[in-house]
Amino acid sequence: MNTILKLAHERIPADEASILLQNMRTHNLETAVAIGRHAEVSRKQVLSLQEMKGITRWVVDQKKSARVNNVHIEEPWHNLHVPVADDIVSELDVPLLDGDEVSAS
Repeated sequence: MNTILKLAHERIPADEASILLQNMRTHNLETAVAIGRHAEVSRKQVLSLQEMKGITRWVVDQKKSARVNNVHIEEPWHNLHVPVADDIVSELDVPLLDGDEVSAS
């Protein structure tokens, strides 16, 4: 996962980046790897797949990417956004698919 994140970060520079995997046993999205100034907070992040909140959750359900310029004001994203840090403004979420299925741990 570290290699995938490093290579993605080389192609799409960002202040923060992480890879979350679906844990089929707990029904959560768990951060596998993270980089950036809020990496420690990101690594502790666990998103419940049973809750309807989260842009990442939407990406998993829809199996589509989401690019949000401003998570604080853009519709419908500001209602879904789960903040890691107050100073994060934009978000790009891309599902890791294995065929038609979202990658799981």
